[in-house]
Amino acid sequence: MSARETINGLLEEWLRLTRSEARAIEASSWRDVRKFQSAKTRLQPLLNSARGELIAENPSLASDAGGHPFRAEINHLIALEASNAALLAEQKRKARVRMQSLVEARRNLGRLRGSYLPKPDLVLDSYS
Repeated sequence: MSARETINGLLEEWLRLTRSEARAIEASSWRDVRKFQSAKTRLQPLLNSARGELIAENPSLASDAGGHPFRAEINHLIALEASNAALLAEQKRKARVRMQSLVEARRNLGRLRGSYLPKPDLVLDSYS
């Protein structure tokens, strides 16, 4: 298999993982998000190695003058990663709002509970 074919396969796998990650973020399935991110992390050294092989096979690709054969795919992946980051930021915002709501509810329940507890009798002791 040529380096070009290897890179193509790795980029397709990255695309699949990124789309799956987006679905996991939308579903707040954080275990799956971590799983997909870990899988992408494992792809990085493979991509770097294949890139080195591609440049060895095609030295003209070492400079950016000729354009990169995978530029469109990489730009698409960058856009999807940015979209996932935005989804994640929105989920974090929602979680913060939910947490603030729960803290406020707890505070209100404490106040409510306090208003229904019997008040201790006020006893005045006099020592005269």
